[in-house]
Amino acid sequence: MPHLVTLARGLPAAESERDDYLYVIGLVALCSGELGEVPGDLPDDIADAYRQALPEALSLLAETLATAEHDQMSTRYLLAAMAALKGHPDYAEILNELDIYAECQSCGEPMLELPE
Repeated sequence: MPHLVTLARGLPAAESERDDYLYVIGLVALCSGELGEVPGDLPDDIADAYRQALPEALSLLAETLATAEHDQMSTRYLLAAMAALKGHPDYAEILNELDIYAECQSCGEPMLELPE
């Protein structure tokens, strides 16, 4: 993951490719369990590099959210990554899984329709 942070750092905050890297970083954090948790058999230098990359990824993500325009879908995924990088995997998973949209019958605007 440190390499993904390096790639994201090299892109402007408004670049959609940067969004993609940051979302993948958030997914890695989400799927890793507790924030900063790594498999026990991972070499120490790699585990340390992973843990050291987390705060920078969070900073890059905050900058990206604050300075770039995002559609609803991109915002949702970036907020899921933010929740994961803040150590809230349950919230991250909820945001990541919100794929159910309906159209308002009155105005035609997209809206969230939660499953029953």
